[in-house]
Amino acid sequence: SRDTYIIATGNRTQDKSGANRLVSKLLGRVRLFEFVENIDDWCDWALDRGIAVEMIQFLRFRPNLLSDFDANRKINPTPRSWEMANAVNTTLPSDLYFSNIAGCVGEGAAAEYTGFRRIFENLPNIDGILLNWIDPRLRK
Repeated sequence: SRDTYIIATGNRTQDKSGANRLVSKLLGRVRLFEFVENIDDWCDWALDRGIAVEMIQFLRFRPNLLSDFDANRKINPTPRSWEMANAVNTTLPSDLYFSNIAGCVGEGAAAEYTGFRRIFENLPNIDGILLNWIDPRLRK
């Protein structure tokens, strides 16, 4: 039927990520679209899916780490792997937390993210600052 569409996804062969070249017979029967990650689109998606605010802020700060694929690395930061990293239990001891994040996005990205997260967690609460400024009775 003309109303039936089959959608498939895959990686590009030039990324050396296990993809094979499509045979000519198939290429003549499909439409190929290439999608490029976009930090704004990913952040909109992430906000709707409950991704941690600190992860979204980190990737806004370091947008090149949203997708930093290198075929020579075993583990790479990708939009999918950041989503997996978001599921890591934040109450784990710091060494286990780091190891789990590194297992999702690689050691370099994990080191940057966990460092950012430590700073983020120790920032003052902006709501408290504003409330204190607005209502002088709250000043100590």
